[in-house]
Amino acid sequence: MRRQKNLKKMQVLLFFKAGDFKMSTIPSVLIIRPYVAAQQTAALVAARGFMPFVIPLSVALPLSALFPDKNYDALIATSENAFLQRLPQNAAYLAALPLYCVGYRTARAARRNGFDIIATVAKNVDALCTVLDGKIKQHFLYLAGKQRRPVLEKHLQNAGVAVDVIEVYETELLEPSPQQCAALPEVIDNILLYSAGSMQLLSSFESVISSNTRILCLSLRIAKVLPAGLAGNIQAVAEPTEEALLSLLSFR
Repeated sequence: MRRQKNLKKMQVLLFFKAGDFKMSTIPSVLIIRPYVAAQQTAALVAARGFMPFVIPLSVALPLSALFPDKNYDALIATSENAFLQRLPQNAAYLAALPLYCVGYRTARAARRNGFDIIATVAKNVDALCTVLDGKIKQHFLYLAGKQRRPVLEKHLQNAGVAVDVIEVYETELLEPSPQQCAALPEVIDNILLYSAGSMQLLSSFESVISSNTRILCLSLRIAKVLPAGLAGNIQAVAEPTEEALLSLLSFR
């Protein structure tokens, strides 16, 4: 019951009071991504002069993980959600190991939790795989999410790199509230899609998507799996970074 109340609170907190801006000429941007990241992206969008409308795709929740009683050479993390909570006392020694991670947000979250040795900050999982290739003499512990594509661990296993996976957080999907839907403008100018998972919410917003709506995707993989017949001008960035995605926003 407490978890349900917390999730409802998050939905309300993330709801921008957008009704006051429905007649605004400022281009609108619909952001569909997990709770914390959505807030951060909204700030970046607003700083560029656009009006952000946030729909939280999901919320990340920490898991009580049982850490293996093994010696590791380094850690891997691909999301800031890997550091939602402090390490348990019996695993505190892991904070002294080098960390190979994806994204500066992940690195910042790690440092806030006492991980001071950031060995690599890769721009995406593919780049991290390249960095880790050939490290067959090292044993890694991957701080992962329960819901994930197993691209990283499969790549490392095929490359002969020893890696154990421990799931330290899970992702719980959120349904858009009636208040959030009612606050949207009649037509959205831009939609930011960061993952294929965000597509499951798109059907809720078909009424505000027109042929002029620009649907901006973080990768070609996301763009290719969008529903056939979806209205809007679909674009994808060549380099899967948030900076590249936000650069697609325009005032025209």
